[in-house]
Amino acid sequence: MLGDRDAELHLLRTRLLQKGEPLSTVTGKLAEGMGVRVRLLPATDDRLRTKILTQQGELDFQDWFVRRRHADRVDDVRFDGAESARPAAGVLEAIAAADFVVIAPSNPFVSIQPILAVAAIEKALAGKRVAAISPLVGGRAFRGPLAEMMASLGHEPGARGVRALYGDLVSTFVLDREDEALAGEIPGAVVCDTVMVAAERRAEVGRGLLEAMQ
Repeated sequence: MLGDRDAELHLLRTRLLQKGEPLSTVTGKLAEGMGVRVRLLPATDDRLRTKILTQQGELDFQDWFVRRRHADRVDDVRFDGAESARPAAGVLEAIAAADFVVIAPSNPFVSIQPILAVAAIEKALAGKRVAAISPLVGGRAFRGPLAEMMASLGHEPGARGVRALYGDLVSTFVLDREDEALAGEIPGAVVCDTVMVAAERRAEVGRGLLEAMQ
């Protein structure tokens, strides 16, 4: 299902990693080559693998998500290598220098928790003001199986359930207007139009966050 450019990006990254270059260096080279103007930092240069426990056994994340098209019920998620993983160069410095941190509207289990599994990163974030944008609108994910994962892992499959997952880490939580009725029940709730397809909508969310975090 990948286009030629996507496939070549992955092949090039693999070749560079096999030469012994750390992921942070490879990511910087790829971003520069593609004209990405922001600094991208992976959480760690160490080996950190997401494992998905299903009724078919434990699967590598990409095997479950891509080859099996995330059709298997998720019973648990673990991060192999997290105990020894260290932040990549520049990560802790970037967190320390930030006025506040924003967690994007992505799947907490397989996109955000792998980052937080690096203990030094989670510790660094504990001393910052952190906002998160809900990845669920009206109980539905922007894409992928998050709502189903929330239910199978014992969490309420909605914005309120995601806010509970983040706990004390997050002080501000951005809801979509479709979920505005939940705002009174969610600590630190801010309501915006969060379906950020158009550039102007992304700017609106950014402005809303800046105002909320003043």
